[in-house]
Amino acid sequence: MKKLLFVSLLVSTIFSLQAQYLEVGGFAGVSMYSGDLQFQIIEVKESNLAFGAFARYNFTHRISAKAHFYSGTISGKDQNSNKLNSRNLHFQSDIKEIGLQGEFNLIPEDWNLSERMAIYAFTGISGFRYNPQAIYDEKWVDLQPLGTEGQGMEGEPEKYKLHQFAIPLGIGVKVFTNEFANVGFEMGMRKTFTDYLDDVSTDYPNLLALGEENPTAAALSFRGNDSNRASSVGKKRGNPDKKDWYFFSGITVSINLFGYATTGSNEYNGIFY
Repeated sequence: MKKLLFVSLLVSTIFSLQAQYLEVGGFAGVSMYSGDLQFQIIEVKESNLAFGAFARYNFTHRISAKAHFYSGTISGKDQNSNKLNSRNLHFQSDIKEIGLQGEFNLIPEDWNLSERMAIYAFTGISGFRYNPQAIYDEKWVDLQPLGTEGQGMEGEPEKYKLHQFAIPLGIGVKVFTNEFANVGFEMGMRKTFTDYLDDVSTDYPNLLALGEENPTAAALSFRGNDSNRASSVGKKRGNPDKKDWYFFSGITVSINLFGYATTGSNEYNGIFY
């Protein structure tokens, strides 16, 4: 009886392991953002190259987990808008993201499509670093240390943190090109908990006091017509009621390790079924 139980446990363990495999691969695509310097859902002119690497562990046909590192640039400027171009703000920022997400395959196992591809939704958590910059005196200048909205001055909030958390949300498709390799496409948005990806959020500070501390900070806080500088103090510079988002979308290519995908047919001796 004990031998039978041992054999049963061994067989079930083997089949359980066979339902799992690892992928490693790369990502190439574009990055962009949504915030106070973005005026359309998609601003093609502000899309930037992005790349990354990932490892995906497939627990079953239905459920996978992916760890990744993605890197890209986000940018925006008032010149893209007919309404706010007099504000004359602009920025760019590199984004470095490390994340862990769960993926759920939406295609039922008994559909013919499941033999060749997976369509999945994903969410998870990621940590990222950003660093908004603007051009001043023909050089890119870091904005966070300047406190362009008065951060760090007496009676004002502290300067925002450049390391933040985000929640990835998105969909993707993965095609099994053969038992060893896959290609896909992924569209992902990141819900952040900061409104300072673009260094724009609240109101114009006391520009005279800011200029006494740091003339560069005052110059990069207010970049409109100098005749309006004095009257701008306390007026809205951004919208603090909406947090910023950023996006990664692009192509993925991966190879299968320690097992491989199946088409659900006899063509490959796969491991999903």
